[in-house]
Amino acid sequence: MCPQFVDFNADGFDDIITATFEGTAFLVPGSAEGWQQPEYEGRLYLQRNEGEAGAPAFTGVNELLMAGDEPFNVPGGLTAPRPVDGDGDGLVDLICGGFTGGVFLYRNAGGLAAPRFEAPVSLLGRRRGSPVPSGPSRGCYVDPVDYDGDGDLDLLVGGYAEWSPQARELTEAEQQRLTEMDKQLEVLDSELNAIYQTLQQEAEGLSDEELEAFYEQKSEQLGLDAKQEQSQALWEEKEGLVPGPQEKAGIWLYTRE
Repeated sequence: MCPQFVDFNADGFDDIITATFEGTAFLVPGSAEGWQQPEYEGRLYLQRNEGEAGAPAFTGVNELLMAGDEPFNVPGGLTAPRPVDGDGDGLVDLICGGFTGGVFLYRNAGGLAAPRFEAPVSLLGRRRGSPVPSGPSRGCYVDPVDYDGDGDLDLLVGGYAEWSPQARELTEAEQQRLTEMDKQLEVLDSELNAIYQTLQQEAEGLSDEELEAFYEQKSEQLGLDAKQEQSQALWEEKEGLVPGPQEKAGIWLYTRE
């Protein structure tokens, strides 16, 4: 997430390379007119090695790869490219995962020394709106491997499954309890916000050494931990009645038939 200033495209102007907390990388090109619009849709660059084995010599120029007639672009942002012969023609293709889901094949229709990538083919679609976990929904990192030893490539995909369980019909007693919990949570949220504001105001001007002792003593006086635990317990009980969107990390295997 820390921005770095570098002449990324070797045009004489500093560019900005930065990222977001969830992992999306941004390139903000510099120019004589100032910073341009950020590029963040999963583009891929090549830096050529003009040296030899054991003595690499990179050009220092980042070449934007193309896929079809467009700049190489993974829908939803690129996690990591995997160079592999995905179609068995002896050429190096690219299989890429997307931050917002999906796995894509970029077939090399050129040659070994002059690769030319075609537009992406979806190998694994984005999983959305399922009432049960059905596969990775986002953050897809893919590794092609012959997992079952049958001579063709399978896919191991790590990521996060997202799903929304179907709500069941509540009994009258459960509905009454749900209403009670909503009222309790509303009161707790108000009390917690007031505590947070008090801590922020009274902590102003304290040194780093003073802050730790201050927060420990003041939080105990104001009952912060107890209120947070109470709020957490209510949310967990509510989740049992009205489940919200769910998320779980995992690894999925997709074998080729």
